[in-house]
Amino acid sequence: MSTNKLAAQKKSEHFYVLGTPFFPVYLSLGDNAMLIEGGTGGATSLVKEQLAEIGVAPDRVKYMALTHSHYDHIGLVPHLKDFWRNATVLAGPETQEAFRNEKAMSQFPAMDIFVAEKLMSMGETNSLAPDNIECTFSVDKIINEGVKIDLGAGVVWTVLKTQGHSPCQLSFYEEKEGTLAIGDSAGLYFPKADAFWPEYFLSLEMYVESIRRLMSLNGNRTALSHFGVADGSSNDFLMKSLKATKAYHEEMVDRMKKGEVLEAIALDKAKWVHTNHNYMPFEVTEQMCRLLIKRSLKTAENTPGLFSDI
Repeated sequence: MSTNKLAAQKKSEHFYVLGTPFFPVYLSLGDNAMLIEGGTGGATSLVKEQLAEIGVAPDRVKYMALTHSHYDHIGLVPHLKDFWRNATVLAGPETQEAFRNEKAMSQFPAMDIFVAEKLMSMGETNSLAPDNIECTFSVDKIINEGVKIDLGAGVVWTVLKTQGHSPCQLSFYEEKEGTLAIGDSAGLYFPKADAFWPEYFLSLEMYVESIRRLMSLNGNRTALSHFGVADGSSNDFLMKSLKATKAYHEEMVDRMKKGEVLEAIALDKAKWVHTNHNYMPFEVTEQMCRLLIKRSLKTAENTPGLFSDI
């Protein structure tokens, strides 16, 4: 019996949600198994217990597929890699390069501890990440656009490059059940508020292009990096994301044109984000809000007709 309150959720015959509500990871089951998303280190014991509850032995898990390299999407990797010694970590070449960036990776431990302490304070986990594991990260196998990951029993995932949120963002599509795992490609969705925080940190144009491309797959469910799975038509969900992105972008541009100060707008939007979740440091959210304003201003100048068909 689990000592944690959170149980695994079965979404289909071959697909489960593990982890915590804000930091889910996904288990795909064929003859072999694959974990999608790298989660956060504080959920290590929870994920192990959830796997035991549904009867998945460690040696059945052959792959850990990462959507991208942001700190809240990789924390489980060194701990579960120690647990599943034969599992292969799959990620894009940009994630491999990010792991080699010593300056960027040096910030990981403090951020992961922040998240773990937050999860413990909310009763979603009962322990910090094990401290006897060295938090080093590497990619065992590079995956690129179009690669097929065959788990047997007809469960085959196709790799999609969906940049815009980050340069390393990947999505994964499983045709048999129509499951689309998109990481943060369509932003941060708040189910209770039925609202999106668009996250086009790299490029608004690429972000919009990726959402449009994901819509062409006609998925039956959309597995998100945060707050779990959006059930039902992926097209409907992604169109809502696209419309929310348009509205957010236009708000940023209009407020700047009216003479508001960038820093004041960013502070306002960061406060709004934190009314819907507070799992990340406020100053990080505020910094990201400033970046989104800059991306919107650049797009308004260079690609004014980006949303002309919506």
